[in-house]
Order: sequence, then structure tokens, then C-alpha cells
Amino acid sequence: MKLHSALFAYLLLQTCLSATLYAQRPGVPNFPTGQGQTPQRSSEQLQDEIPDTVGIHAFIAERPMRQTPFSDSLLHNNIHQYDPARQRDIDYLTTGNTGGAARYFAYEPVFRRELDIGFHQYDIYRTSATALPFYRLQKAFTGLTYHQRGEQADSYLAAQFARNFADGVHLSLDYKRLRQLGRINQYPHQNSRHTAVAGGLWYNHPKGRYDGFFAFAANTNQLEDNGGILMEPQSANDRRVVPANATVFLTDPQTRYNTTELAYTQHFRIGGRADSSGMERRAFPVMHRIRYEDNRYKYFDRSPALNTAFNEWFPHLLTDERALRHFIRHRKLENTLRIATKRAGRYSSDLIEAGLVHTMNWIDQEPQDTAVNSLFLTGRINFSPTKALRVEGNGHLGILGNAGDYRVTGELEFNLPKTAALRLHFLSQLYSPTLVQHRFYLSERKVWDNNFSKTLETGLSATLALPPLNLEVTGAYNLLNNFVYFDSTAMPAQTGVPLSILQLRLSQRTRLWKFHLDNTVVLQKASEPVLRLPEVFSKHSLYYEGRWFKVLALRIGFDVRLNTGWQADYYNPVVGQFHLQDRQLVPFYPATDVFISGRVTTFRIYVKWEDISDLLVQSPAYYYQSAFYAHPFPGLRFGIIWRLAD
Repeated sequence: MKLHSALFAYLLLQTCLSATLYAQRPGVPNFPTGQGQTPQRSSEQLQDEIPDTVGIHAFIAERPMRQTPFSDSLLHNNIHQYDPARQRDIDYLTTGNTGGAARYFAYEPVFRRELDIGFHQYDIYRTSATALPFYRLQKAFTGLTYHQRGEQADSYLAAQFARNFADGVHLSLDYKRLRQLGRINQYPHQNSRHTAVAGGLWYNHPKGRYDGFFAFAANTNQLEDNGGILMEPQSANDRRVVPANATVFLTDPQTRYNTTELAYTQHFRIGGRADSSGMERRAFPVMHRIRYEDNRYKYFDRSPALNTAFNEWFPHLLTDERALRHFIRHRKLENTLRIATKRAGRYSSDLIEAGLVHTMNWIDQEPQDTAVNSLFLTGRINFSPTKALRVEGNGHLGILGNAGDYRVTGELEFNLPKTAALRLHFLSQLYSPTLVQHRFYLSERKVWDNNFSKTLETGLSATLALPPLNLEVTGAYNLLNNFVYFDSTAMPAQTGVPLSILQLRLSQRTRLWKFHLDNTVVLQKASEPVLRLPEVFSKHSLYYEGRWFKVLALRIGFDVRLNTGWQADYYNPVVGQFHLQDRQLVPFYPATDVFISGRVTTFRIYVKWEDISDLLVQSPAYYYQSAFYAHPFPGLRFGIIWRLAD
């Protein structure tokens, strides 16, 4: 305990001395593993802000003019952070096992439009046809990533390929497969397989007046989730036994989610040519997308009567002692049309956009079928009256099946390059409950059927960035009315009082010669106990970075994650939701990893020992982020990342 206190005090002191605020920025989705999520540019024009050695820029079909440099010139944190839950500015908490259910540590407003089934615990392992990155490049590009833990069955493989063909045709492929199937270092009845495949063709007209993007995606999430540890492995001669000796809640749980998606996106450009003075004329781009999606969500347990402790806690979920099953199939056909007008000048630019999104939803929820038809009006405005000022607004309004649902966001950014930036953000949205919050069946027997009111959320945030100090500070406030949550019995409920969340986020980097200290701290407080969050979450990296033998870029250091003790939510595999619980307090634990990573040209390698804190304490200690879900025992992880452009 003295070690814990001393370590926490040291990191807290370092953070306070270099206190800086953190603001989480949106990222381009589904970047290759190891590359991380690069912040999107606020301008519609291409801007190179970081060094690049492979001459590649990435973008998505929806916004082909919003491009991000695909940098391959630096070592960065996401080389050794193989877990998708940790490839973020603020980590997600998980159920311990790599590939397990995940959700936010720090509160994040949801984006809700149209019908939502309500299963999002595996979103970070999935890809989408609309989020497939396309690339502007001169040479063919191949990316290979492989991560391996102690057992051969525990691995993460990712591959990307892109190249140009004749007549303006470009190919993009993306593949990820995460397997956590080992038996020695894992708890009983706990494993995960995630496969995400996406690919597409981009046709670029020689005169630049038309772009067409065809994309597909397929996702499979297959898990055996034991419901957590009922009894931790027992000690023997002051040493812990293998995880397989633990007693778990569920003995035969199976979850399988499948998604197939097809999309075609096309852009027409009218106007926009430069006049005789060299100024670009006003352009009128038109975008249309048609997308089909087929989702299947399935859970089953062949021996539910054997789960004695689980059944005592949740007796209403044992609707059939012979077997449990729930199945939902959701098919969706979506049409999107947007018309815009924009102008890009030397010192100012503007964009005004209006659109329609029509969606047909077909739902097969055993034993009930439903069809929902929705139509949303959308709008966007983005203008920069000066080089230093940017104003952006987005919104949508439902007028059919989700009539009354809306979302309005506004952002004001004042930027003095290399000096300071101030960003103000506003959010107001009204959204309907998810299907699972509304009704749920197990073995074709109704468990609940609710008629909740819509949730109204208002959010305000302000971010101050000071590049000379490597400092960023954000304060955020969110207010929710009619918040829907899952209570300690795994039943959905709706609070009748307003719920407010106050957050302060800090991020700062300090450098002394070749030694670096990166800090991220989140302070947060919810006004009502229906939303439980750690009041302090932080992560810190202390490392040496230098170049050896003139060719080897090397980074050696350690990462620490800290959060205050809290009544963490429990993940219930039967309903597929995190929900409140009052049986276990997740304690403070300084999760510490040691790593070494290196790069030679476009080849990278790392070796990492996870959770050395376990080796430094005298008595057995288990690291929890979710109630009853302990993280695996300490172990060695290594990986390689190779980028080829030829």
C-alpha cells in the first residue's frame, strides 16, 4: 500500500507541476492498428501539419475534401498500445479480456439518429463501409501489423492495402482479426474473436467533377463471456495459481453479432473553377449515398440452470431453465442526399449544406416483427471570415418515425498558429430510447416492455490550447433530462430528475533533454447515482526517446493508469448492457506497463510487459475496471508494424 501511495503522489505532483487540460478530438474512424486516430481537420481544405515520409493522405467517402496526412515518420504511443480500448486520448474501460465489452471511462455524449437497437459494447472492434479510409497516393501502399501475447492463440492481425489503377480507379482494403483464445492466462469460459473486413473502389473522374465510392464491410463478434469472477483464484505459497482455478458466474454463455454492409457514395461538383483573377468561384457540390445494412444479434446459453449465483441475483432473467436465447435481426436501407454551396478564398471560406436522410428499418425480434420508416432533415454551415476564426454548425430533425428527435451542435474556434487556440462547443439533442431499452425477450418470453420519454441533453464545453506549453485544458458541462439507464437488477429505468455531469480534462507533455512525460487527467462528477463514473481518471507515460546508430529511433519507458475507487458498473452478458451494481467496490490500482519500441525506416517493433504493479506488491492484487471482471495476469506482449509504399 505504501508503494501505491508513493507512486500516486509522485505522478500527481508531476501532473500538477505541468498541469494542462485535455480535450478529446474526433478522429478519422478505423485507421490501421498502430497508426491511431488522427484528429480531423476543421477546414475543408487540405492542410499538412505533421511530417510525412510516405506521401499518403487518408479520407472517407462522405467527406473526400477533408483529408488527413497519413504519417509514418514518428514513433508514437499507439505502436505498443495494441488494444483498441487504449488507442484513444481517454481509454475505454473493458471487462478485462482483450476484445471484451467496452464503454467510456469519461462520460461522452452519444450520437443518436434514427432507430438504435442498443448494443454498442463491441463498437471499437468493428468497422463500417462509410468509415473505410481511402487514400490519395502515388505508389501502392501496404500496411501489416501483428501483436502476440504469451499464447499463440492470443493475437491481433491487421492489414491494409491501397493502390491506383488506370482510368482513375483506386482500391482500398482493410482487414482486422483479434483472437483471445488462450487457456493458460485467462479465466474459464472467457474468450473473444473479432473479425472486421472492409474494402472499396473509388472512381475519380479525370476532370474532377465526379467521384464514386463503392464500399462493403463485414463484421463478426463472437464471444464466450463468463459474467465475471465469482471467486478469485486462491493463493498457494504466497503465489497465485493460474486463472483457470477461478470460479465464474456463467459456464456456457455465447454471444455472436454479425453485420454486412454495402454502400455507394457519389459526389457531383458544379462550378468551383477559378476565374481570370485566380479566385475560386462558388461551387455547388451534390452528394448522394445509398446504403444497406444487415445486423444480427444473438445470445444463447445451453445450461442456464447451472448458473446458481447469477440466477439468485437476476431471477427474472431465467425465463427458461432448459436454455436461454435472444435474437434480433435489423435490416436497414438508407438514402442520403445533400446539396451544398461553398467557396474557398485566400483569407475566407464558407460552406452551407442541406440534406435529407430517409431510412427503412425492418426488425425481427423474436417473437415480434416491426417496420420503422424515418426521415430526417439535415443541415450544416461552416465558414471562416478570417484565417484565425472558424464557425461551424450541424443539425438534424426527424419528421417521420422519429418525429421530434433533433440534434444541434455549434462550434466556434479562434486560432493563432503556434500561440494559442480557443474552442467553444454547444450541443442540444433530443433522442428516443433504444429498442433494447424499450422491450426485451428471452426465449421468446417478454422480460420488459417500457414506454419511456425521450431524453433531452444539453452540453457546453470550452477548450484552451497553448502549443508553446504543450498544454490543453477543457471544461465541459452536460445536462440530461429523462436519462435512461439499467439498474442493479439489469432492468432499464428512467430517472425523473435532471442529471448533470461536470468535467475538467487536462493534457500536457513535458520534455527534458531526451526524457518525456505525457499526462492526461480527467476530473468528473455526476449529480445523481444513476450514472457512476470514477471521479479521477489519469494516464501517464514517462519515457526516453532518442536515435541510436543514426538509424534506430528508440523509445523506452513505462505507462501508468490510475483511477479513484468507485462503484463500477457490471457487464451483464445476457442483456448485453453495463448496469449499476452495489456488491463490489473497484479499488484504486496503479496499472503499470513497461515497454520498449523502435523504428527503422518504415518497420517498427515493440516489446511490452503488462502490469508490473502486480510484481511489486506483497499480496495478490487484481486489476478491475468493471465490477467482477478482473484483468489477466501479468504477461509479455510483442508486436511488429510494417508499412510498405512501392
